[in-house]
Amino acid sequence: MKGLTEMLRALTTGLIFAMGVMLTHHGAAGAVGTPTYPCFRAPQPPVIDGVIEGDAAWDAVPGVSGFYVLGGGYTIAKQTTAFACYDDEHLYVAMLCEEPDIDLVKSVMKDSDDLWTEDSVEVFVEPVVGGLVYQFAVSAGGATRGAEAATGLAGWEAAAHKGEETYGIEMRLPFAAFEAAPPAAQTFCVAFCRNIWTYASGGDKFTSWPALSRRFREPTSFAKLNFHPATPTTAQRQQAETVLNAGYREHLMRQVVALAPAAAEYMPVLKLAAADEDSKLREEAREVIRQWRRVERLASSASEAPLKRLREAAGRASALTHVSYELKYRYLLEQLLRDI
Repeated sequence: MKGLTEMLRALTTGLIFAMGVMLTHHGAAGAVGTPTYPCFRAPQPPVIDGVIEGDAAWDAVPGVSGFYVLGGGYTIAKQTTAFACYDDEHLYVAMLCEEPDIDLVKSVMKDSDDLWTEDSVEVFVEPVVGGLVYQFAVSAGGATRGAEAATGLAGWEAAAHKGEETYGIEMRLPFAAFEAAPPAAQTFCVAFCRNIWTYASGGDKFTSWPALSRRFREPTSFAKLNFHPATPTTAQRQQAETVLNAGYREHLMRQVVALAPAAAEYMPVLKLAAADEDSKLREEAREVIRQWRRVERLASSASEAPLKRLREAAGRASALTHVSYELKYRYLLEQLLRDI
């Protein structure tokens, strides 16, 4: 009971903090209304090579994760983090795509092909509400395709880079290609989208931020891209990132905290098996107990834990519960047969 109380306290603290930040910076309506990404001025132009981590431009601005399944809730496997910043002439966009099956990703499409039919990302930009919707697609292999802009599409650039368990996409989009540009335009509407066609370790085919209902080109559901006049301080970046990911963190925290009753159900028998020197299941039980302990420690500090660790724990919840259930009854059966 004490452990569960601590988990709930951590959850409550995190929610209060997230809600406080949202109300302070966006107002009550902003907390429940259209998602907003604060687009800060870049400290320097990012290098457009597909390598996101370690680039000073991207390190300085907030990343938004918690991509949604098209028409559904948060995707669990293969999350994506999106970034945006700008300078006087360009809007810059980056997307870091988790891909544990990176060696299986096949990139065969060429420029101007239907890139959404293989692993790729798409960015939709609506500079003026009700105006043109610009679509920029880039494959994991670096092929590009733009659509629906009247002029200027030839001026945009993009690059992709495949890492060990990720691939990164970077785009440089000239404001000259749009109908409006900051500071005259304070807000664009955007959607960051991803197509997943490699499923060895899971994943949902179509995901996006913000949540979209039926298709990616759904401007009435796009997020707001609010231009800020300066480069953020470290504290401002961290605060913005907290706000952007508050809902997703809350979702993951609930899942991790919900594991507590399952741990209480299986732990007594697991401990017996782990202490039973005559049991063939002794080491297996010890390993499962170690996994539950890791989950409990994570739940107690969930409000500060990295999103990736929370998601990994939430993703393992079903498997850990199943293994514990199976091990419990295997051990009870072992004891029964031993007594016969």
